[in-house]
Amino acid sequence: MQTIRTIPYGRLESQVGDLHLPAIPHPPVICLLHGGFWRMPHGRGQLDTIALDLAKHGFAAWNLGYRRLDESGGGWPGTFEDVAAGIDHLATLVGEGIDLDLHRVIVAGHSAGGQLALWAAARGSSCGPRGPSRVRPTAAAGLAAVADLAGAFALDAGNGAAAALLGGSPDQCPERYA
Repeated sequence: MQTIRTIPYGRLESQVGDLHLPAIPHPPVICLLHGGFWRMPHGRGQLDTIALDLAKHGFAAWNLGYRRLDESGGGWPGTFEDVAAGIDHLATLVGEGIDLDLHRVIVAGHSAGGQLALWAAARGSSCGPRGPSRVRPTAAAGLAAVADLAGAFALDAGNGAAAALLGGSPDQCPERYA
């Protein structure tokens, strides 16, 4: 039988994840990141069914929430800090006795969450907004990911979602778009 726990990884309301544990020891982990153009009301509930299915198939699913554009601190760098902190919190959970295989961590997201999943995997051991990673994903899946933020800006996708996320245009914030 699987276990589901809602666990905060920060002090803010959106800084929580639902941990779905399978009935096997030392499972690999799939971190799920929801879509919705980084905006409310979209949240981790979008991926509940997927998280349940993953746990039934032997994976721990860490279904993360994060600050969205409509929330205080959402966008650059808060949304990215939340994703990094949420993934890194897996090391804390292992330190508290939850049996997870941190050598097999995959990050997957849909749409805007796909962009965040690809960003999280690309940051690897480098310093991002929060410094070096404590947990390094071994793979990433961006499902219908918003992978080209400059292209999304040019298309005005999501009514200016890329500019709102990154705090300006590609010309104003080239390092963020990169």
